Amino acid sequence: VVNYVVAKRKKKPDFTMSPDGVHVNNEGHSVLAAAIMKAWQIEQKLPNSELLEVVAKRQQLLHQAWVSHVGHKRPGVKAGLPIEEARKSAAKMEKQIKHLLEGIQ
Repeated sequence: VVNYVVAKRKKKPDFTMSPDGVHVNNEGHSVLAAAIMKAWQIEQKLPNSELLEVVAKRQQLLHQAWVSHVGHKRPGVKAGLPIEEARKSAAKMEKQIKHLLEGIQ
């Protein structure tokens, strides 16, 4: 991971994978996942765009629901679904994700 960041900063000195200083962005997640998989000697298989889209939608759905559920105040951001409704929708997405994963393995 350090080597990746060093190489990127040679071309772009202000490069970061954590724009807010805490949370890594999508590129950061990819780099970290690749490093973990390499360390664990797991062959990396790239998911298709449909799988990535469904996973992202499920994550967003549950994120918004939980943020609302715990009472987090975010001015200008619409509330998420009630948590049980979000869980039901997420369960349907999980079935689709499992089906799409079968095509990668």
